[in-house]
Amino acid sequence: MAQDDMAHFIQRRAFRRYCGALAIGEKRSLSRIDFEEEENGRPYLLDFPNLWFSFSSSRFGFLGAWSSTHAIGVDLEDETRKVEPGELAQHFFGC
Repeated sequence: MAQDDMAHFIQRRAFRRYCGALAIGEKRSLSRIDFEEEENGRPYLLDFPNLWFSFSSSRFGFLGAWSSTHAIGVDLEDETRKVEPGELAQHFFGC
């Protein structure tokens, strides 16, 4: 793994742990926050099955969201990639 890729991986994992700590009100070390993943890759905390998490990252930053009432999803797109809104809606919502 290239050095930049490794740094991004470490930052992404730290960001997830930070968001997890905020979501559950954890004040201890972030190393105690460990996410598991469902078969489809959706992250979750073992001890908090009623929290829905979603994370996305690009080379420009990180985005995280969580909800205690609904499934949630976020996506952070690289600004240099051309995405047509209509194609995106068709792909995800069948519009």
